[in-house]
Amino acid sequence: MSEESQPKELRIILSAAATSAYEAMVAGMREEVSTIKVQPSHFVSFLVVDFLVAHFEKDKPILIAEFFDSDAFYEAARKKAKGSTNYEELMAEALEKAQGIRGKKRRKAVRKGRQKGNESDAAVA
Repeated sequence: MSEESQPKELRIILSAAATSAYEAMVAGMREEVSTIKVQPSHFVSFLVVDFLVAHFEKDKPILIAEFFDSDAFYEAARKKAKGSTNYEELMAEALEKAQGIRGKKRRKAVRKGRQKGNESDAAVA
């Protein structure tokens, strides 16, 4: 089997908020069915694959906005516009496009009846 065809393994460290979310989901499932057996790696792997199939295309603009690199975007736009007679116009267009990308970022809102400041209580708007 060649190196290219072998499955690639990726080790990920979850943030404290993501770990709490994982624990809350597992606890919620165990409340309904106490005999479930959950391995963290298998659970997160399932979520990632399921998200790709069920939600990725719809949420792609949100993901792009979340991981958008403004510095790299502006630098690429600057290099492309360099020497153009309409440099300022091209840079203004780049700024407008960047703002459009960033504007798709998901905002977190506090659920009714919950206190502000608790990350695990935040709902995605």
